Amino acid sequence: MKSIITITLFVFTILSSLAQSNNYATKNKKAIKVYEQGLFALQQRDFDNGLVLLEQATRIDPGFAEAHLRLAKEYKMFRKTDLIKSHLTAVISSYPDVLKYAGVYKDLASLYLSEGAYMDAKPLLDKLESFTGINPKYIDFARFEKERIQFVEEQLAHPLNIDPKMMDRSINFYQFNSNPVLTADRTTMIYSVKNGHGKYAHENIVISYFENGTWTEPKGISDMINSQNTSEGFASISGDGKKMVFAAADRKDCMGRVDLYISYKKGALWTKPVNMGKWVNSGAWDSEPSISADGRTIYFSSDRKGGIGGRDIYKTILNDEEVWQQAVNLGTEINTEQNEVTPIIHADGRTLMYASDGGVGFGGYDIFYSLWTIDRGWVKGKNIGAPLNTSANEGALYITSDYQKGYYEKYFKPTQNDQNPHSFIFEFDLPDELKLNKPCTYSKGKVTDVVTEESVVATVELVNLSSGLVEQKVNSDSVNGSYLVVLREGEEYGVFVEAKGYLFYSQNFNFSSSTNVQPLALDVKLIPLSAKREIVLPNVFFETGSYALMSKSHTELNKVVSLLQLNKEVKVEISGHTDNVGSTTDNAKLSQLRAEEVKKYLVTKGVAATQIVTKGYGSTKSKFSNSTEDGRAKNRRIELKVL
Repeated sequence: MKSIITITLFVFTILSSLAQSNNYATKNKKAIKVYEQGLFALQQRDFDNGLVLLEQATRIDPGFAEAHLRLAKEYKMFRKTDLIKSHLTAVISSYPDVLKYAGVYKDLASLYLSEGAYMDAKPLLDKLESFTGINPKYIDFARFEKERIQFVEEQLAHPLNIDPKMMDRSINFYQFNSNPVLTADRTTMIYSVKNGHGKYAHENIVISYFENGTWTEPKGISDMINSQNTSEGFASISGDGKKMVFAAADRKDCMGRVDLYISYKKGALWTKPVNMGKWVNSGAWDSEPSISADGRTIYFSSDRKGGIGGRDIYKTILNDEEVWQQAVNLGTEINTEQNEVTPIIHADGRTLMYASDGGVGFGGYDIFYSLWTIDRGWVKGKNIGAPLNTSANEGALYITSDYQKGYYEKYFKPTQNDQNPHSFIFEFDLPDELKLNKPCTYSKGKVTDVVTEESVVATVELVNLSSGLVEQKVNSDSVNGSYLVVLREGEEYGVFVEAKGYLFYSQNFNFSSSTNVQPLALDVKLIPLSAKREIVLPNVFFETGSYALMSKSHTELNKVVSLLQLNKEVKVEISGHTDNVGSTTDNAKLSQLRAEEVKKYLVTKGVAATQIVTKGYGSTKSKFSNSTEDGRAKNRRIELKVL
């Protein structure tokens, strides 16, 4: 009994001391006594009684600001938003103009903003801005959020015309389904999945195939990649489906909290993943990678030292020696002083989608996009707008190569009917406003030896003939010879396929005035140098009726230079050919001059003149009918023949 009395006296001594040392908004002693009893209960972790006592104190004196504020703080831990708002409102109702409680306007406005209740927040921000002598940070907050509300109002008045549909359970098979990414031909989807939460809920990567008009049930992508004791997630796949980069934690060779790993598909099998090393990973958090269509550029998010904000977007490039280069920050056009995450590079290589909680938006993380230009690089990121962006956090948005479909994940909070959170993948038809660049198609096929018909490991290069830039460079599969390159409408491309010991193969794709270009099936049969056959050089162009070389011919001719310099023992004939329009004599002369002009270019680039002979055949070796314009165009050509 003595000990109980001692404890009771000790408690009341503390409460009495608190009452004397605090300058409360209320003078009601009963309310103060009950309030301090509630504080003591909370200190003893008796939350139920503590909250009951604090609520009782506010009923005794509805103007007891400290009791309301403490209740708001406690209810925040239990995510009881309505009760938080009720108690914050009670404070500003009792003390609307008291500077001491001005910050309550900020807290209450923030709550409404997080719910997307922008019109409820606006008068609170107006009032916050009207205070004299307030912390300048509060004024900055009010002005920024009012600007954001104006932006949101404008966006909600003109939302994007989309109708997202949750994908079938064949895709949304797990509790958490996230980060969908497709190959350029839209036949394969990979994404991250997880069941349950917490420390022992591991994330894995799954794969699904589009067959007979539907997506197959997802399967683990490979036992070589997924593990039982660590998480593998946020994966990205190259356009041809042969390179994959993903994020993983808790592996023995991890350099930081989360690292990037890469794996290659050989035939039907994936190789053992390799840590991307010190030029890419850091001792910090490196995650959320996105690999370009050709698999030679990777964008990712990192919170490493030296960045612009908390988490920034970086990129690394694979050089000609097949080594990943030092990761570089994308700069202030993309990154802000806040956080930028979940970058997704489009198959065109010129459109970057990402999420940011910096800049003007709907609240939380919004989806932004940036377009790359030759003269400026990445331009300032732009908010993608409603309805994809909301007051909640948005993440990755994937847009297919042809700008027809969009995919994203949506998070669902627990409900009374379902106590578990979920995330599901949604699909929608892309509206015109989100067709940010010209659509892409692709060319795919197999590279084989024309004599043996066996697969050949070759390099496939896609060169923009207008700029001379190599836009893609991929390798054919070492097992089956398959390849895929992405082509963009509105451009003229040269495609070059090279392998050691073979004549290179080239093709011209002129989409400069084309629309709705369909995918191309192009099997490449490489000719061994020993076969001594001829090839057409389709990317050698002359001014009309002239032997003057056009500058866009240089890419193809430089390939010939490399071929002859690597094989100095090889002699070739460069031959010119025309259609049958005009006199035979004029055509023979023009074809000879064109062949000699090609030789002249090759010699100036270092090829020995003794390796080359020239011949003008005029129209004597036409391969196509000269009765059509298409046939005549194909007959006007330069050929290379191994002698």
